[in-house]
Amino acid sequence: MVDIIIVGCGTQGQAHIRCYAKLKDMLNINIAGAVDPDEKQLNAFQHLHSKLGFDTRRALFKNNLSELSKELDISNSIVDVITPNNCHYSCAKEAIDMGTKRIIIEKPLAHDLSDAKNIEKLGGVIGVIENYLFSSITQHIQKFIEEQKLKTIFVKTEFSKNRRIESLEGRGIFEDYIPHVFTIEIPHQIAVVSYLLEFPKNVCDAWCHDMILPDGRISSHGEGAITLAHKDGATSYNFSCLQGYQHLSIKYRTIRIYCEDAIKIFGYYPTTIDLEGSILVYRDQDLIEKHRFIDDSMTETLKYLIKCFMENKKPLNDANFGRKIMEIINTGTVLAKKFC
Repeated sequence: MVDIIIVGCGTQGQAHIRCYAKLKDMLNINIAGAVDPDEKQLNAFQHLHSKLGFDTRRALFKNNLSELSKELDISNSIVDVITPNNCHYSCAKEAIDMGTKRIIIEKPLAHDLSDAKNIEKLGGVIGVIENYLFSSITQHIQKFIEEQKLKTIFVKTEFSKNRRIESLEGRGIFEDYIPHVFTIEIPHQIAVVSYLLEFPKNVCDAWCHDMILPDGRISSHGEGAITLAHKDGATSYNFSCLQGYQHLSIKYRTIRIYCEDAIKIFGYYPTTIDLEGSILVYRDQDLIEKHRFIDDSMTETLKYLIKCFMENKKPLNDANFGRKIMEIINTGTVLAKKFC
């Protein structure tokens, strides 16, 4: 049995346990415990845990890891850290100090480069949730480019959503910490283009704007982009808007890849609960291929990481991978401050 302890029972924590429920029988998963200082969130998570059919008899629900560890030996458990970004390092270190050897951390790896480097130095095996790496869309594109021996010239990613209400309510915002637009969707985008094109040689440009709200603005939280130079002359432009794509109340996640010989590959990641995505391939202006996918990328990511842990394999999306993304975000943030 694979015992998992979830640290952080908010929106993303609930998304994770729903994915674990899909993997429960396949990988023999047990949610051994959950931790959250917010009693209301903890109670809601406990109810969801039961509703999803997990064994409730031995599961522990506590306000912190220290309290949980008094009743449960966590050294053989996988600890899944789904807290605000500025808590990732402290939670991961606490779990490692208590004997845990396997940790999953939601993206981005940390809220700044210093913490990312410190996480990388921790013992054990760490996997970062970069679920678009394991999307059927990304995997199919990578295979198509490889099989067709295509040379990529330019990649454009757009990952946008309407976060205005959540941000207005203070989600992820603390007195000394405001999530930068580069830390919400763009880590996924950088992960995908770095997977397809290898990590960039240079951050060419970056810009960002504030989120505009009815009663004010949130600094550097509205929209922005990072332009990267990859190997063999390929460039990627990675844009994200947290005010709704073109200010509409929808999610919009796409990747457009322009190759030599007038080949264009457009990937559309799922934005609805039916998890349906698609890929369109063009030569010049003619559609030559069309594919539809049911794309449950977060479940696939968690499955991949758990299998790596079980087989003692180093995951592709490890702490080193997460730290490299943080270096790009850090450079982009500095550039955006300088030129915007």
